[in-house]
Amino acid sequence: MSDYNLSHLDELEAEGIYVLREVAAQFERPAILFSGGKDSICVTHLARKAFAPARIPMPLVHIDTGHNFPETMQFRDDLVKELGVQLIVGSVQDLIDRGEVTEESGFNASRNRIQTPTLINTIEQHQFDACCGGARRDEEKARKMFAAHEPSFRRDRARDPQPSLNRDRQFEADPSDHCETPFAAYRDIEPFLYYISRHLKKDKASLVIYDPYYCEGSVVGHLGALGFTSVINRHEDFYRVIEDGRVPEHDVLVSNPPFSGDHMERVVRFAQHGNRGRPWLLLMPNFMCRKPTYHAALRGPGGGNAKGNGNGDGEAQAPFYMVPSKRYSFWSPGREFKADVGRIRERIAAGVHASALHLPHPL
Repeated sequence: MSDYNLSHLDELEAEGIYVLREVAAQFERPAILFSGGKDSICVTHLARKAFAPARIPMPLVHIDTGHNFPETMQFRDDLVKELGVQLIVGSVQDLIDRGEVTEESGFNASRNRIQTPTLINTIEQHQFDACCGGARRDEEKARKMFAAHEPSFRRDRARDPQPSLNRDRQFEADPSDHCETPFAAYRDIEPFLYYISRHLKKDKASLVIYDPYYCEGSVVGHLGALGFTSVINRHEDFYRVIEDGRVPEHDVLVSNPPFSGDHMERVVRFAQHGNRGRPWLLLMPNFMCRKPTYHAALRGPGGGNAKGNGNGDGEAQAPFYMVPSKRYSFWSPGREFKADVGRIRERIAAGVHASALHLPHPL
């Protein structure tokens, strides 16, 4: 049996990648602080791995003291060019020239102290709401923990009212069953989406993902943070789209459908029998998998059995299931996070039609 235990270094790397992906998904204008030292180079490398093969979705911010070695500046510029990322430079010398800071004098004079107002000025100028930095844990005990400080402009924005359901919609929405899916749910299915992209000989950015149910549109940002930037999630009535024959071309169906009424059965029926054999991944509550109507939707109009592995004779292949290690928390527009909603949405159902994608080998 394979040993799935991670080494200490692998655990730290996985933790860093997790944090960077969460920051990219949860904040509007994140950035990576880059000095050209070992710590910031390590963070940038982790970001490169976290979002590959897509580009790092946040700029590098360098606070230039004016006292850097030429080799450091050359390395910075070469790295930015290689990664294809945006570089934003805050200049200590500019603040000195404008009289906003005073440079130290004397034998041990340093510009380290006046880097701080330069950094704050750069953050406010570009309205960054999250800045990622790195530091060795063994150099200082305080660095063994994560620290988060909200800038004033983000704190002010956080007091704004949440989006409300009382706006014009092209479909009816039950407030108790109209939720945004957390980033963790998309992170959990990333390996399957990556496998599908490989099977189709596409990169992550060109895999077309269709989510037919619209809430507030965060699926686009969440999947984009994972490198999947071709996401279709439109403010329209999914069932009317089906009736009109306007289902957009896509490679895979990914959705967190409403589970009130008959929504789940309708989308399962579409995914399994009306989506031209494309792979599908649906987030659904545990109880749905025990409902006769769910199994009827899987079987389809003909009433045949859904086979576990697919046998090539036209019978539908049954989905397999993945259960997250921790319960998801969902956000409903106009309300705060509701744990009671998360309690019943605990299972991801992932279905792959046998005629569309076979999984004969592990990743």
